[in-house]
Amino acid sequence: MRIGNDGCSARFRSDFEPFAARVAELGDRSALAQLALRLISPGVPDIYQGDELTYLALVDPDNRRPVDWEARRRALADGSSPKLNLIRTLLALRARRADSFARGYEPLAAEEGTVAFRRGDDVVVAVAYRAASPQLDLPPGRWRQVVEESYAAVFERVTEARARGSP
Repeated sequence: MRIGNDGCSARFRSDFEPFAARVAELGDRSALAQLALRLISPGVPDIYQGDELTYLALVDPDNRRPVDWEARRRALADGSSPKLNLIRTLLALRARRADSFARGYEPLAAEEGTVAFRRGDDVVVAVAYRAASPQLDLPPGRWRQVVEESYAAVFERVTEARARGSP
């Protein structure tokens, strides 16, 4: 008897594949939420060389492995990598708001299942760790949403100079 010829394999796959797809979806969401926290939290964000794109492995990334730089250039150009897009967006925010990131952070009240904090006066981040989406009341002021995803919301304060297009 060959394994898989009795219909058991087909039944197993029909049950397992939707489950595996849901676990993969939740894993992607969790990984991106953790990345957002890592890039916004105090300290210097770390990204392994070559780990700017999704890397599916059961071991830590190896900085010695060859890096496909052309794939990264294509992903930057076409926006096809949610991970690389998040890295680009949040590193650009850190560059624009260097004064905010030079300071500590202030925890903010948020709905259950959301962690939220403020970086300096001009950056607010909320990440859902158990909630369907991040929920918080923004501090007073005018805010622009930089990241709007189911796993994270990141805002920067809009000042009069920035509203007019000045740095």
